[in-house]
Amino acid sequence: MNFEDVIYAVSTFFTLYVVVSFIINFLIPLQMGPILGWFISGIIPALIVGFIFGSKMASAKLTSVAKILVLVTALFGLFLPAIMGFMDWNNFITGNPNSNIQPQDFWLYMKNNLFSFITINFVPLLLTIIPGLYAGLSLREASHFRL
Repeated sequence: MNFEDVIYAVSTFFTLYVVVSFIINFLIPLQMGPILGWFISGIIPALIVGFIFGSKMASAKLTSVAKILVLVTALFGLFLPAIMGFMDWNNFITGNPNSNIQPQDFWLYMKNNLFSFITINFVPLLLTIIPGLYAGLSLREASHFRL
């Protein structure tokens, strides 16, 4: 699987991830929406990408999955500066005028919030991409479907 195919696979995954997560957030009630949304939004696009790019991934399964996983991680890692940009001291103070928090405490809070964001969003996503890609690849090999 060459780099161009990896780019296509990751862009397909990201597009499907956005569409599926948008749909899931509207279909599932608010109590269970985020938890099931993260799981379903990770597994369904990975199944589809594994099925679509199965013929190109068949020769080197492990390296192909690793390439896709690294590029997806890098792509979602680009969201971290955006998340940090939303956590501004001035925005926090204007949103919480009665708060007596100091700027040093705010920066610690921001780091903890960023760590929890990474833990809650990236780890389940990565844990659902791997089995999803392998399951999609297995479906492709079992069906002998040609695109």
